[in-house]
Amino acid sequence: IHDSPYGAWTVLHFTLEELTDPSLSGAGADFDNDSLVNFAEYAANRDPRIAETNPPVVTTIETDPGDGMPYLTIQYPRRLEPTDTTYEVHVSNDLVTWNTGTNYVQELEATDDGNGLTETVKARLTTPYSTSVNQFVTVKVWLRVTKPD
Repeated sequence: IHDSPYGAWTVLHFTLEELTDPSLSGAGADFDNDSLVNFAEYAANRDPRIAETNPPVVTTIETDPGDGMPYLTIQYPRRLEPTDTTYEVHVSNDLVTWNTGTNYVQELEATDDGNGLTETVKARLTTPYSTSVNQFVTVKVWLRVTKPD
């Protein structure tokens, strides 16, 4: 795994001793206890050793000038290709059933962050925002050699 981009990242961020302990350096471990597991730190290009208080995913409500309707938008960092990571925005009205794809989410833009590693993606839900309907959104990330839960 150390020859993959994620594996190389772990070698850069953890000591040899830490790499032998999956409770510290494993993909699902949270080394800095900031509620973001190591793989999510990698996917968002964060330092797993430094607890950050700003979330990597930001949601806002923005009005579309074309139709005058408000939409829930989401911004998140995404690693530039070639990468070993897949990103998908998922939407739910009840936190039980989650949907993804162009029927639910429209990617508006991807802006290069200028660091040679990531871009910032801005997307929005395809359904206008309404206070009478719950709208939840999240970004799922996973290694391409595995599948999401």
